Amino acid sequence: MSFRKMLSGFQSCWEVSHGNISSSKKALGRGAWGVVLMGQLRVAVKQLHQAIENPHYLEILYREIDIMSQLRHPNLLQFIGAVLDDPSGYPLIITEVMDTSLRKAYENKELTPDPGCRPVILSIMHDVAVGLNYLHCLPDPIIHRDVSSGNVLLQSIAGPNKWKAKVSDFGSANLAHKSNTRAPGAAAYSAPEVLQSIKSYDSKKQTTKMDVFSYGVLLCEIIVCRFPDMDFFQDMLSQVKTIGARPRCNRYTQGILLHSLIDLCMNNDPLKRPTMNQIVEKLDAI
Repeated sequence: MSFRKMLSGFQSCWEVSHGNISSSKKALGRGAWGVVLMGQLRVAVKQLHQAIENPHYLEILYREIDIMSQLRHPNLLQFIGAVLDDPSGYPLIITEVMDTSLRKAYENKELTPDPGCRPVILSIMHDVAVGLNYLHCLPDPIIHRDVSSGNVLLQSIAGPNKWKAKVSDFGSANLAHKSNTRAPGAAAYSAPEVLQSIKSYDSKKQTTKMDVFSYGVLLCEIIVCRFPDMDFFQDMLSQVKTIGARPRCNRYTQGILLHSLIDLCMNNDPLKRPTMNQIVEKLDAI
């Protein structure tokens, strides 16, 4: 087996696009194996706002940076580093650069409810499920707490799937057993137990099943390519069963199977929702 072929299975974890790298002719050193040149890497820089000046939020930020620095997965946005002494006074989070977000992709008609887009959509949602499952299966499980179409970033790739998806924005992520913040994320994606805990906070209600509910909303949203307005959920769910549904070898259709998965994810009882691992298995079977 060739060295290149042996590495191909791991390549997506570490490969950097040639277009993101520039190098000068200035040599920093030379050795038997080659020369080290001064280079630059294209990155995304997120500047955090002034609210982070609060000592409590700074403590949370440092903890989140520590968490991000330890995570590495093909379906999570890669954290590169942080600047804590920027002249602006605000911390900077440095990550890899992606092409667009899931929300922008359907707003720009790069994704549509058309049946031809269904395989691409399923591939994206499989990537998201795998990324979240990684977080949930860590020794100290991490609840993302802000799963939304704006926090799913896409990178254009060659091949029929067109996009590789990565889960981003761990600014509100918390170690599950240390969760100490209130209502996370946008209300449209929030599980019932989260909305109920706004007035009467109970950290025991903060579980990975919150992310599962949000994932169900996200799945519904991407299939119909429409932001999850709270007033139109029933309309959206009905569309899932009809838009792009294609017959399979048995009596079920793809649309009905996805509708069933959405119903499971959005069950009002967290204990009755599937795990992200079960969701990955269900998507593999569709």
